[in-house]
Amino acid sequence: MATEFPNIEVWDHLEKALRHSLRWYNPTRGTYDKLFEKTLRERLEKAEARAAITKRRRQNAEAEYAIARTARTSPDERSVGFYRWASLLLDRACDRLDHRTHAFLLMRRSGVTVADIALNLGTTEQSLKNQYGGQKVAMKVKHAVRQMVLELTDWQRRLLVRHLLENVELQREQVQALLGVEIDAEGVPVLPEAWLLKIIGWEKEKTRNLRNVRQLEARTGSMYCNSISSEPFLEECLFH
Repeated sequence: MATEFPNIEVWDHLEKALRHSLRWYNPTRGTYDKLFEKTLRERLEKAEARAAITKRRRQNAEAEYAIARTARTSPDERSVGFYRWASLLLDRACDRLDHRTHAFLLMRRSGVTVADIALNLGTTEQSLKNQYGGQKVAMKVKHAVRQMVLELTDWQRRLLVRHLLENVELQREQVQALLGVEIDAEGVPVLPEAWLLKIIGWEKEKTRNLRNVRQLEARTGSMYCNSISSEPFLEECLFH
C-alpha cells in the first residue's frame, strides 16, 4: 500500500488506523484485516488530498510572492545580482581548470589582449586562439560550473536555487543559465547568502582563488588580475 501513496508517510497513520479498527471491529461484518486495510486506505487518501491542497496553496503563494518581488525589483537590480553570481561561479570554476586555461581566464577577465597573454605565457597569439577561440573556453567554463553544481547534494542544490530565486530575485531561466542544470527549489528554506555559501562549502573558494591570482602576478610581474570580471567576458564564458 505504501507504493500507492509515495508522498505520504504511512507510518504516521498506522497507529490511529489500528486504534480505529480495534474500536469498531465486528466479527460478523468480516475479517479484521479487511477493516484495518479499509481504514488505513481511507486515512492515506485523505492525507494525500490534504497534501495536494497544501502544495497547491504554497505554489500559488510563492507565485504571487515572486510576481510581487519582481514588480518591486528593477531590471538593473536583477542584472547586478545576476552578474555578481556569474562572477562568483566563474571564480570557483577557474580553480577547477588546468593551469594554462586558468591563467588565460584570469588575464582575459581583466581585459588583457590575447597578444599580451601570449607574451606572458610564452606562446603565440595564434596558438591561444586555436586552443581557446570560438566557444572552446566558454564550454570549458560551463562544464566546470555544471560539475561543481552537480557535486552538491540534492538538498544543497535546492538551497542554492531557492536563494537565487528568492534572495537574488533572478528568473528561473537566469538561474538555469547560471548553473547549467535542471533546477528545483521545493522543500527547502530561504537562507542568508553567508549561511548558504558555508553550507554548500563555497565560502573558502574565493580565498584560494585570490592566492592563485597573487601567484600568477608574481610569475608574470603584472597586476593584470586585480580587476573585477567584466560583464562582456562573463557573457562570453557562461551565457553564449
